[in-house]
Amino acid sequence: MPADGFLVTCVCTDEALHRRRIEGRRRDIPGWHEIGWDRLLFMRAEQPPLTAAQLTVDALDSLEKNMDLVRAYVGASAEALDRSALD
Repeated sequence: MPADGFLVTCVCTDEALHRRRIEGRRRDIPGWHEIGWDRLLFMRAEQPPLTAAQLTVDALDSLEKNMDLVRAYVGASAEALDRSALD
């Protein structure tokens, strides 16, 4: 099986909550700078859309629900890769 990996994107569909989280977070990672909401919007606009197969989960959903979705996605994708290797 190729080691390409699986692409999972996490979004927050509540923009006001997303903004509060971005503006309020302090990760305190040495050498890492925090970004503000304006910078996030700029980076989002500059990033080309992803075209690869992916799963998108919403940060509004519970961790348990999102992890179930990820496990199902990875499992189904791995099974498809296994089947294609047999062809």
